[in-house]
Amino acid sequence: MDNQKTENILNIFSEALASHGLNVLNTDEQGFMLIQKGEDTLKINAGNLVKEYLQTGDDTPAKTLAAALAEHGAEVPQNWEKAKESVYMSFQNHEFDFSTLIHIPVTAMLAAVFVYETGGSQVYITQNELDTWKIDSETLRDQAFANAEALLRQSSINATAVEDRELIYIDTEAHALKGALLFSYGFKEQMGVQLGYPFYGIFPARDFFYVFAEANLDFFCNRLGGVVKEEYLATGYPATTEILKFTQDDVTAIGAYEIE
Repeated sequence: MDNQKTENILNIFSEALASHGLNVLNTDEQGFMLIQKGEDTLKINAGNLVKEYLQTGDDTPAKTLAAALAEHGAEVPQNWEKAKESVYMSFQNHEFDFSTLIHIPVTAMLAAVFVYETGGSQVYITQNELDTWKIDSETLRDQAFANAEALLRQSSINATAVEDRELIYIDTEAHALKGALLFSYGFKEQMGVQLGYPFYGIFPARDFFYVFAEANLDFFCNRLGGVVKEEYLATGYPATTEILKFTQDDVTAIGAYEIE
């Protein structure tokens, strides 16, 4: 990783925040930037900004995020009817400190969390939000799945070929919510028809995944290890190095690439 470029984009982000009256307090042990906004402290992981800047050299996303935080910040509506259309499922790896977050284990390395999406940033949902909204975790989960289905209808499912073997992925403007689409009912049903059950996938980063047919399992397992490791280590939002198996009923891991 280019340390000078990393420092540059973080400085640009900090300066953009300051131009909107927001100050970076410090960075915590997990690498989250703590940003003061009025009486609130926003907790932001700028890892994806760094990754995108290293790839493109474009500082626009950093400035856009700073503006969105200034406008929306971490304010979550107190009323469930106002909040529910922006609730989604997201994913974190097993090293994340889940603390009071509402979360569901998926595999040994991966768990689903719930977020409120606002202005391009995400606020993790805890039991405090459920108490305020006067709902239970099942209602939250059902709404997150419903929102994922709506987002899937606005996204496109595409394929790329590697030696005539098909890799499936999703194009969506909501890059941070790709995991929600991967685990949505609609995507799973479509892949069941297109690829058959079980089908398999890799999900190394919150904004990156591929799925493929069982007939191509050995082929892709032998070729995707480098991609998995690179994406997992480069992102600020790592998911899992596991190879995921999707059946009609559940998701399991059949193995994992080792990170040296």
